[in-house]
Amino acid sequence: MYQGRELYETGHLPIRLPDPDAIRAFGERVAAGDTEEARTLLATTEKAFDTARTPLPAQPHRAVVEEWLRQVRIAYWEPPTSVFVAIGSD
Repeated sequence: MYQGRELYETGHLPIRLPDPDAIRAFGERVAAGDTEEARTLLATTEKAFDTARTPLPAQPHRAVVEEWLRQVRIAYWEPPTSVFVAIGSD
């Protein structure tokens, strides 16, 4: 939720978490059954989203996103190196 809230409030998506150990510990507590802590965080974050003014546009710039995605695919896509054999063929 940290990354989503940061993106919504600032327009910046942080990749590295400020305290990954604390976030992992939170996840472990919730997985172990501390759902109240999760509910509290969700409620706090929901209120923050309700009151924040986002710098993000109401709709994405689809052409820009599509062009970026094409460029990433051109730069990093590698064709498969293995051949898949159809089921039932000899």
